[in-house]
Order: sequence, then structure tokens, then C-alpha cells
Amino acid sequence: MTCLSDRRTLLLFMCLTSLSASLTAQEKSVRPGINDTFRDPDPKQFTERFEIESREVFAKRAEILKAIGLKPTDVVADIGAGTGLFTRLFAAQLGPEGRVIAVDIARKFLDHIEVTCRERNLRNVETLLCTDDSTQLPPGSVDVAFICDTYHHFEFPQKTMTSLRKAMKPGGRVIVVDFRRVEGESTEWTMNHVRAGQEVFEAEITEAGFRRVNEVQGLLKENYMLVFTTTDESVDNKQQQKADQPGTTVGTDRRKGKGMGRGMNAAMASDMEVFHYLLNHHTEIRRKVVAVENGVETLTESDNADVTGKIQEHVAAMQVRMKNGRGLRFWDPLFAAIFDHYEAIEMQVENTAHGVRVIETSKTPAVAMLIRAHAEVVTKFVERGFDEAHESHPLPTTAAPTQRYRSCSIP
Repeated sequence: MTCLSDRRTLLLFMCLTSLSASLTAQEKSVRPGINDTFRDPDPKQFTERFEIESREVFAKRAEILKAIGLKPTDVVADIGAGTGLFTRLFAAQLGPEGRVIAVDIARKFLDHIEVTCRERNLRNVETLLCTDDSTQLPPGSVDVAFICDTYHHFEFPQKTMTSLRKAMKPGGRVIVVDFRRVEGESTEWTMNHVRAGQEVFEAEITEAGFRRVNEVQGLLKENYMLVFTTTDESVDNKQQQKADQPGTTVGTDRRKGKGMGRGMNAAMASDMEVFHYLLNHHTEIRRKVVAVENGVETLTESDNADVTGKIQEHVAAMQVRMKNGRGLRFWDPLFAAIFDHYEAIEMQVENTAHGVRVIETSKTPAVAMLIRAHAEVVTKFVERGFDEAHESHPLPTTAAPTQRYRSCSIP
């Protein structure tokens, strides 16, 4: 009979051997075909399959949420978000300045999440289409990453986790929930579907630059729940210091038009960072809106040079998005309509010494009404900051618009 120490030695050897194979195979998938059913999923069918009491993580969803212990201002990445079960739970628990990034390889899942969040009036959710070997999250953007019943679907675990490590803020946490795979104890489905056990997955995650800090005990039976943090604090701190510098944004240069589209990618994350900066500094912005034929002329300025730069950066980014019809605020009816009619909108932008002058018009009367309503809402952003940004804005009526436009100057 093999003694206990021999068994541990054998287990460690198997773990290291599997890890070595994983590391040397990063140019090849460690489990080809495992994600085939998620390339073109039917969200309704997967909702019926995932969001049922017989699935442990669904039955224990409230307990899992409590064990994570989110802060109201956290940025949470739900990686492998699927039907959006935990995305919606996170969004409902966060405060006005917190947000959730739903990450998945399936556009149909992300579209489903957008619709269900809109139906529930959850306005702090963004979506990100990832790739097989990268989360596509921008550097230094995430406080908490949640990977539930998804890690075993990573075809390139080292590349994916390395991209996640770069995305974590200093002190950020990664929560991993996955199936216990134990010979003689786990179901036949688990043994056939999940490529390795907890020891191997922990070793892979550690190799990618994370350190295990906790395992939540007694909560789950079919699954385990692990908590990791990053190990390279110096790299993370340098990244955060760079991000905190005035005039610096994290992510792809949006003015090159790269990676922009529905769903949040690096460019969108950077655009949102600038937008949030302006909301935080709304009291330093003054805005004048004048009705012109077929649209509006707006002047948005600040005496703070940093705020001026952000105004100009934001408008330049929105001009590119308008040209390409790739919008933001999918949950807001007015903003969704504006970008739906982008081809009918003409936008002229001129930088001033303190900000930006914009003339926005359309030859289509109904679209001109949208433009004027949008200008009104942006003025409300200047007046109220985040309080207004979290509101939903209806479409204007088909009647001729009233002269509601005004100057807004808040010293």
C-alpha cells in the first residue's frame, strides 16, 4: 500500500507535470473544441440550463455574492458572464459609481445581457467581447474579477490569466469558482468535461502572477471557491500611477478608431474613464446651447486646463463613434436612438481656447429632434453630474420641439 507521503509526492508530480504541459502548449489550445457550443448560443436555452435551482452556483448565488463582499464603488469583471446571472446580481449591489463589465466570447450572450439589464433598469453594466486567449480588459481597470464555472473553459489559460493580471488594480481580487474534480467522487460528466482538478488550476493561476489568499470553506459541495490577488505590486502600482496622471487614459487610442463597437473594449473603457472624469468635474464646466436650423450649436468650456483637455478628448472620441455608428449607453433610449440614426447626422467640431464648439444637424426632422433632446440631456450632465448620468432619457415626442434650450454656467 502506498504511504501518505508517497501519495502526496505523486499528486504533486502529477500537478507539476500537467502545469508544465499547459505552459509549453500556450500556442495550442489545452482543450480544443470545449467552447464550440458557445460560438453561436441560444441565450434562452442556456438560461433554462444555467439559471435553475439544481445548479449549485445558482442555488447558492446569494451566499456567493455575500462571500465576495463587494464595495459600492468596485469595478467588477464577470468573466465568462454567459446569461448574465451574476452580472445582474453584481450590478444591483453596487453603488452609483460602481460598474460591472460582462466579459464573454459570445456576442449573443452579451446582447442578451444588455437587454435583460435594460429591462431591470440596471444602468451600470457594460459588455466586452473577449477572445480565446485574452480578456481584452484594459490595464489597471478592475477591482474584482469573477470567474465562475468558466476557468476550465479557458483554452489558453496562461495567456488569458496574464491579460487579467495586467487588468487588475493594485490589491484587486480574483474569485474563481469551479468544479471539484476528484477521482471516485466527482460525477462522470465532471471527470470527462473538466480537464484538471483544483491543484492544477491553482498552479496555473499562480504561474500567471497571482497569489492565493483564501478558500471559502463550507459554502459549496460540487464546486470550490478560491480568492487570489496579484503578486507583482510594483508593476501594478506603476500602472496605476500612470493612469492617475492628468491627461492620461488607460486603453487603446480611441482616435485611431481601433476596437470600437458595441460592447466595451479597451477604447470604450478609455472613453468611459474620460466621461466619468468630466462627470466628477461637472461643476467646473460651463455650457451654452443654441437652436439652429435642423439642429443645435453648443459651446462647452472650462477655465481648468485639464478639464478643457478632457472635454476636447471626449468630443473627439464621440465624433469618431458617431461617424461609425458605434454608441455608448445602450440602455438609454435617447442615446440608443441617436446612434441608430448616425448616418443622418452631420457633426462639425471646432476646438476653442477653453473647450469645444459643436454644430450638430440633420436634414431629417425626427433626427433633428433627437439631436436637440440629446443636447438638453448633455446640459443636464453638466448641471448634475453622476446624478443625471444614471437617469434614463425618453425619446422626444413627434410634436415640434419647444424652445427649451438654455445656457448652463456653474462656477
